[in-house]
Amino acid sequence: MMKFKLSRFTMEISIPAFEQDHAADKLLYSTRTGKTIRISRPYLDIIHAGEHQDLPMPLFRTLIQHEMLVPSDEYETDTIITRNLSIAADHAINTTTLLLPFHPEPDNIFITQLHQGIASACRQLPAAGVKDVKHTIRLLLVLQEHNMDLSWLHHLDQHLLQLSNTYRVDFAFQMLYLHPEDAFVAPSLKHTLQNNIHLVIGNLWQPKRIDNTVIMLLHLAKQLESIPHLQLSITLLITGNCWTNWDAQMINILQRLSALPQATLFCYPDLSEADELVFMKFMSAQNIRCEWLPPAAFSVRPDMQVSLQQLLENSLQPGTIQILKVPAVLEQEELYRLHQYPSTRMFAQYYTDTFVQHLFATGCPCRYCQQLPLCGGNTLKTDDSNDDCPVFSRNLPNRVLLSAGLLPKL
Repeated sequence: MMKFKLSRFTMEISIPAFEQDHAADKLLYSTRTGKTIRISRPYLDIIHAGEHQDLPMPLFRTLIQHEMLVPSDEYETDTIITRNLSIAADHAINTTTLLLPFHPEPDNIFITQLHQGIASACRQLPAAGVKDVKHTIRLLLVLQEHNMDLSWLHHLDQHLLQLSNTYRVDFAFQMLYLHPEDAFVAPSLKHTLQNNIHLVIGNLWQPKRIDNTVIMLLHLAKQLESIPHLQLSITLLITGNCWTNWDAQMINILQRLSALPQATLFCYPDLSEADELVFMKFMSAQNIRCEWLPPAAFSVRPDMQVSLQQLLENSLQPGTIQILKVPAVLEQEELYRLHQYPSTRMFAQYYTDTFVQHLFATGCPCRYCQQLPLCGGNTLKTDDSNDDCPVFSRNLPNRVLLSAGLLPKL
């Protein structure tokens, strides 16, 4: 019979309401998979004793599925790195990211060049290695202009249908809009697998900025109710104690959006550990639901990093399409890294050849840290203290509690 051990990447987190009771339930959180379970103290004692055969079979299966229990002979750091390298290789083979240009005054020439550029990328795709498996082309549009004309996307949508019928390819659409203003009309492409809009909103301490954000989000909420194909991700950049300036309208629209299945709210504070906890309790007290934890399944971050500035410069070249040689998926960890705030380097480049060599060739404490799969490590880290770790890492238990609805309110 295979022997198992408690994964070293499983965190035990006390529930605040029962913190003084040593016999109370605890939360187990896996930084390998991002999964959380609540477990009673007797079962936790059985796990610590290594008597896994005495666990109820459903619990035993769950612990294995969530990678909280792993084979006793597994060297976990190697497993995680190998798996991420494999995910990245598959992603590189099966997915191509095209950075779409933006033109403030699109005309027929621009639209024709755009169609020709996408068709040319389709012709250059490698032959599909598996029958019935299509290559995915991710169309990425980056915007920082206001009152833009996006009508050309409707022409593009019809062209995508023709290309899908001609080549073995599926399309996904992602748009990153930095600091949107006014009544933004979200584009909805019908002939794509995904239609994701990422809004990044900052300066939320300014009264005018708050008012404009409320108007824009109210307008978007109505669109979401009528466009089932649309998925909206809203990233709020939190600085200072800006939330103390939010009025009832701002709080109400955030509550409304966070309750919609098509919208996901993310908050990334550029705060100290203590101030971040105050903000998290505020959001909990206001019943504003956020995604506080990142996904655990990361792709490799290539050595060539696409910065936000590069994306903006390239996207503003009229009539040109750039094939990004990196998996530029605009998930929240990417947005976090793109902005490159000094204290928000949680989603650093990692699992690259350079980082792996550093991890094993030096005494980097990250190699032994419980949060390595999520945090990614810090190549500049020199000791075991957490002073140079991101605030996210130090507050991870509170984020787990908040996601489970167990963080005490103000």
